This record gives sequence, structure tokens and C-alpha cells, in this order.
Amino acid sequence: SSDLRYFKKLFDVATPLEEDMLTRNEGNFEIFLKARETVYIPFKYQSMRPLEKSEMTRNIKVSFLKSQDWRPVGILFLKIEPTPCCVDQTFRFQHPEQAFLKKSVIL
Repeated sequence: SSDLRYFKKLFDVATPLEEDMLTRNEGNFEIFLKARETVYIPFKYQSMRPLEKSEMTRNIKVSFLKSQDWRPVGILFLKIEPTPCCVDQTFRFQHPEQAFLKKSVIL
């Protein structure tokens, strides 16, 4: 939940944050709702693959199902537009070949 707090602060999202809202059961995430209850579900998409021209936009389908009969309650289509990782610092070390490098880098 600390990373969710960070992203909420970064993107100025003013929604309540509930600890341990999702539970995992047999590989699926579960959330229990009361009648007419509103819930804010965070999504985080992370990929370390380099971006290609054909992958500039991805569409992902998220289904919300009833637990009794697995019928869909809601379907959410997410359009993901990845941004490349930015590098704001580089380090260059010059060291002899086949020797151990011992350096402390304070970030």
C-alpha cells in the first residue's frame, strides 16, 4: 500500500485508500461489497520490455464476476499507453578487466 500512496500523491488522486482491500483465492483476487457500496480499485501496470512502435497502446479487459455463479457484474476496458523509463543519472566506472569492483553508490 505504500506504493499506492506514492502514486496517489504523484498523480494527485483524491480517493480513499483501504488497507488489505483485496484477498487472493485460488489465483483470483476477491473483494466483497455491500449493497450500493462504492469502491476504488487501484491498477498498476508495469513492464520492463522496451517499447516498440506497434506496442504504443494496449487494451486490457478486466471482468468483475459474481462469486456464486461467475456471471459478469461489470466489465472494464483499460487503454494502456506506456511511457518509456526515464534515466536521470548515469554512472561510469573504469576498472581493470577480471578484477572485483567494490564501490558504494549513494542514491
